[in-house]
Amino acid sequence: MNKIREFLLGSVSHEVVRNARQHVLLIHAHTNASGHKQENQAACPLLFSSVLCPLDLSKPSEETIHSLLLFPKRSKMILLHVIRTAESLRHLDLLRQRATIRLTGIKEQLEQHGITVETMVRTGDPVLVTCTVAEREEVSLILLSRYGRYDYIKNIPIGATAEAIAMRSTRPVLIRLPVITLVS
Repeated sequence: MNKIREFLLGSVSHEVVRNARQHVLLIHAHTNASGHKQENQAACPLLFSSVLCPLDLSKPSEETIHSLLLFPKRSKMILLHVIRTAESLRHLDLLRQRATIRLTGIKEQLEQHGITVETMVRTGDPVLVTCTVAEREEVSLILLSRYGRYDYIKNIPIGATAEAIAMRSTRPVLIRLPVITLVS
C-alpha cells in the first residue's frame, strides 16, 4: 500500500472506499492542536445542508442526480462539471455551452422539487477543482458516483477521480454505487 495514500486516508478506510459494493460515507477525522485525531462531529448535524455534486454528465452521473431528490428539501445543491481539456478555445467554449445547457436542465428539474441549485462549469483537473470548490463554498458534503463515464464498463472497483476525491477532500464524501443497466 502506498504510504502517502495510507497517511491521507488510512489503510482500512481506503480499502472500504475501494472495494465496497454499497454506498460509502467517508468523514475524515481532523487533527486537534495536540496532534491527536478527532471525529469531525461539526459536519454531522448539517451533513446535507450544502451538497457539492461533481458530474461528468454520464450515465452513472444521471443516477447520482436522481438520488438528489432523496435529500432534505432545504439542502443547497451545487452541480459542478469540470472540463479537463479541450482541443482549442473554440472547442472549450462549445464544451462549456453544452455543459451549461445540461446543468441548467438538471437544475430546473431539481428546483421543481423545491431544491435550491447552483451550477458551475470549470476547467482543470477534476479532483483539484472539486476539492477547491468544496473548500471555497464550505460544503457539508461531496456527493459523487463511484464510477465516471467509462469506469463502469471497465469492471474496476472505483473510478480514479472518485477515489482521488475521497482521498484528498477534507469534507465528508458520499460515494454512491450507481444502479446501471446497460440495456435500455
